[in-house]
Amino acid sequence: MEIDPDDIFRDEEDDSQNFLQEKESSKEYVVYIVDASPKMFSKTYSGEDQNVQTHFQIAINCISESLKTLIINNSYDEVAICFFNTREKKNLQDLNGVFVFSVSGEDGMDRPTARLIKEFDQIEESFMKKIGSQYGIVSGSRDNSLYNALWVAQAILRKGSAKTTNKRMLLFTNEDDPFGTLKGVTKLDMTRTTLQRAKDAQDLGISIELLPLSNQDEEFNISLFYADMLGLDDDAVANFVPSSTLRLQEMKDQLRKRMFKKRRYRTYTLSIANGVSIQLSAYALLRPTVPGNITWLDSTTNLPLKTERSFICADTGALMKEAPKQFLPYRNQEVMFSVEEISHIKRVSTTQLCLLGFKPLKCLKDYHNLKPSTFLFPTEEETIGSTKIFVALHRSMLRLRRFAVAFFGSSSHPQLVALIAQLHMDATFTTSHASDEQIKKAAALMKRVDLRDFTVCQFSNPALQKHYAVLQALALEEEEIPEIKDETLPDEEGMARPGIVNAIEEFKHSVYGENYVEGESNVTEASKKRKALADKAVQEAGNYDWEDLAENGKLKDLTVTELKYYLTAHKLPVTGKKEALIMGYVQVPVGVVGPLLLDGREYYVPMATTEGCLVASTNRGCKAVYLSGGAHSMVLRDGMTRAPIVRFGSAKRAAEAKFFLEDSRNFATIAGVFSRENLYMRYSCTTGDAMGMDLTSKGVQNVLSYLHSLFLTWILLAFLKPAAVNWVEGRGKSVVCEATIKEEVVNKVLKTNVEALVELNTLKNLVGSAMAGALGGFNAHASNVVTAIFIATGQDPAQNVECSNCITMLEAVNHGKDLHISVTMPSIEVGTIGGGTQLAPQAACLNLLGVKGESKEKGGENSKVLATIVAASVLAGELSLLSAIAAGQLVKSHLKYNRSTKHITFD
Repeated sequence: MEIDPDDIFRDEEDDSQNFLQEKESSKEYVVYIVDASPKMFSKTYSGEDQNVQTHFQIAINCISESLKTLIINNSYDEVAICFFNTREKKNLQDLNGVFVFSVSGEDGMDRPTARLIKEFDQIEESFMKKIGSQYGIVSGSRDNSLYNALWVAQAILRKGSAKTTNKRMLLFTNEDDPFGTLKGVTKLDMTRTTLQRAKDAQDLGISIELLPLSNQDEEFNISLFYADMLGLDDDAVANFVPSSTLRLQEMKDQLRKRMFKKRRYRTYTLSIANGVSIQLSAYALLRPTVPGNITWLDSTTNLPLKTERSFICADTGALMKEAPKQFLPYRNQEVMFSVEEISHIKRVSTTQLCLLGFKPLKCLKDYHNLKPSTFLFPTEEETIGSTKIFVALHRSMLRLRRFAVAFFGSSSHPQLVALIAQLHMDATFTTSHASDEQIKKAAALMKRVDLRDFTVCQFSNPALQKHYAVLQALALEEEEIPEIKDETLPDEEGMARPGIVNAIEEFKHSVYGENYVEGESNVTEASKKRKALADKAVQEAGNYDWEDLAENGKLKDLTVTELKYYLTAHKLPVTGKKEALIMGYVQVPVGVVGPLLLDGREYYVPMATTEGCLVASTNRGCKAVYLSGGAHSMVLRDGMTRAPIVRFGSAKRAAEAKFFLEDSRNFATIAGVFSRENLYMRYSCTTGDAMGMDLTSKGVQNVLSYLHSLFLTWILLAFLKPAAVNWVEGRGKSVVCEATIKEEVVNKVLKTNVEALVELNTLKNLVGSAMAGALGGFNAHASNVVTAIFIATGQDPAQNVECSNCITMLEAVNHGKDLHISVTMPSIEVGTIGGGTQLAPQAACLNLLGVKGESKEKGGENSKVLATIVAASVLAGELSLLSAIAAGQLVKSHLKYNRSTKHITFD
C-alpha cells in the first residue's frame, strides 16, 4: 500500500483546501536524463575517500538520494527517469536508444514513492541484461539518441501549465562532445537539430540543466557543444564545471527537510461581531517541522483503521441506535440534551478565528507566548472591504494600547491567541553602531572561526533527521538505519585552540570592557556563595604541594575538608567517603542492547565496556532472537558454595570428622573427601537475592569454629580459583537458555546460513576448545558479555573466571531450515543487593532491568532473573559473533566500531 506522504507530514492545523492550492501552484516536474553509453561505465575515483566508481553509478546514486530527499521535501512533485544510448527502447514515441524507467505512470511521470526508490536502486544490477548500453550516435547512422532523449523528455513534460508548475530536465553525461565521432555535413546537421530541439523546449518554459561528470585526468569541456545548448556566455563557461561539480555533491548530501516555497501558508476568516467577517492571510518567517501523526493500520489488510461506535443491549445483545438525547444530572434531575444541542454547545465559533474582546497591553506577558508568532495581513481575494476594517482595528488598537483576544482552532483543539497591532519602525529611530575597533576584532574572530560550507538552510535538527532516517529505513525495508551526524554539537577541540580563545576574549573586551564579568547582573545569592567557596578553595589549595603528597602516600593523612580544597579548585566531584575522594572513579562507557525478549518479557541490558563492537554485536543478536519469538531460560540450581580445607593431626581424626559431617543427624547436606590428615569439604547454601560469597564464608566460618571445638583442628580456607567441580556441580545459579532462530532471520539479519553456523560452532567452540584443553570454555566469547554486564550492574568482575563457564550448542532443526541455539552456564554468581549494587550508577542499571534490590514477591527471585538475563545476553552475543565469523565480517565490524575517527593532537 502506498501511503500519501502529504497526509503524514501535513500539519494538523493546515487547511486542506489551502494546502492543495499551494501544492498545485508550486508543483515541479523533473525529468532525469542519464547517458548510458559504454563510456559512462568506465572506472573513476569519486569522493574524498577516493572510492572506485563508474560515472553511471555516480549518476544513479545522485538520483536515488535526490528522490529520498524529494519524498520529504516536496512529495507532491512528479519525476521521470530517462536513459539514452541504450540497446533497448521504451517510450511512447517509439524512438531508438531511449528507455523511460517507470513503475506506475503511463506517461512516464511518477511521484517519489518507496516503490519507485526500491526498484530504481536495483536497476544497476539488471541494467546490462534488461536495458543494455551502446553508442547511439555513430558514423554512418542517422540515429541521434540525444535528440530523441530531449524529445521524449519534452513530451513527458507536456502536462501542466508553465505558469503553475516548474519544469526541468537534468542531464547526466561524461561525453562533452556527443557528435565528436561524426564529420562534415552529418555532424553539422545533427548539431543544428539537437540545438533547435533544446531551444524549443526552453521556449515552452522547460529549463535544461547539465550535470557534467569529469575524470580526474580530463576535465569536461563544455565549450565543445553544451555551452551553445545552454546559452552560456564566456564568463559562465569558465565557472560552469566547478559549480556543477559542487551541485552534484550537494545532490548526494541534501538535507531532509520540508520545503515551503511561499511565506503565505494559509488564509483565515476573522469573525468580528454580528456576522461581520474579514479575510486575513497568514505569513510566517519560520515554520517548525515536526514528525507526522501516527496512522494506525489493520494488521491483515494494512489499511488505515477507522473507529466506529455501536450500542448493544446488555440483556438481548441486539444492536441499538445511538440515543437521540443525552442527559446531565443536575440537583437530582436529568437535564436532557439532543445531539445537535451538544454539538452547538461545543462549537465556540463557526470560523477558525473569532474575536472575543480587547485587553490592555500591560496584561500581556512574555511567558504567554507559547509558539512562534504569525503575521496577519488583510486580503481582498474573497471578502471585499477586509483591508478597511483591518486598518480601522489596527489604528484603534495602537491608539488605545490594546491587544485583541481571539478564539483560534477547532472544538477539539481550542486555543486563545493574542492579536497585537505592530507599529512600523519610525524613520527617526536610531541605534548604536559598532566602533572601528569592535569591527576589527569581530573580523579577526570570524577569520579564526572558519565555518566552511555552513548555511542556515542546511543546518540539521538531529532528532528530526533521525526520524526521517527511521521512516526511510521502514519504507525501503533497509536492515540498518542510516547514520545521522549531529551537526549541533560544538567543535570543542577547535574552539579551545589558543588563537580562537584569544580572539574571543579580545572581542568581548572591545564590546564590554576589560572589567566586565559575564552574567554578573543576574547572579543569585547562591551563585555568589558558590563562587566565594570556589575562590577560597583555589586559594587554600595553593598552600599544599599535592604532587609531593601523592608521591609519598600522605594524601590519606589529610582531612576531608583539605581534600575538598583540591577537588573544588579543579572542579572535580566532592561527594563520597574519604577513600573515594583520594582514589576517585574510573569511568567506563555503558551501552544498552535490546530489546532482549526473554521468557515473554522485554529487557534492555546495560553493558559497561570500552569495546564498541561488543555492544553492536550483542544488539544484533538480540534483534535476531526478538524476530524469532524470543529466548527461554531455566534456573537448574541455586546455591553458593565454599570449599575450606581442614587439617587434622592424623588421617583417623579426619575420617572421624568426615563421618560426623555425613551423619544426617549432624548436617546431611555437607559432604567431603579426605586425603591423609587433610579434610576437603564443600558447603552449599542459598543466599536469596545476594550473591552470597561473604554470607557463605561467614556461615562456613561458624561451622568450622564448631568443628574446631570438637576435633581440635587447624582451619584453613581455600581461595577462589577456576575449578572443574564448579563446571560439573555448579556454583551460584546454574542456567540454561535456548532459542530457535528462523531461517529468514539468519539470512537477512545475521548475513549467513544455518549450515555454516552449525559447522563453525562444532569446529571452533567444541573441537577447537577441546584441543586447547579448555575448562568450561566451550564458547566463542561468553566472558566478554558476562564482564560487561557485571561491571554495569555492580557484580564482582573477578567472578568472571568461573561465571563465564559456558557451552554453546547449535543444531539445525525443522528439516534443516531453522537454527536452535542453547547456552548452558553452570556457575553464574550474581546478586541484586549488597556490594557494588549499592552504587548509584550500578543501581540505575539494575533498575533498568527491573531487578534492583530484594524481591518483594519471592526471596531470591531478582538474582535468578538477573542470572537468566546474563545467560540470554551471552546467547545473543554468541549468535552474533559466530555469524560475523561465518560471514567474514568480524574484522570489518571491529574496524568500524572500535576505532576512533577523530585525530587527536596535543599542543
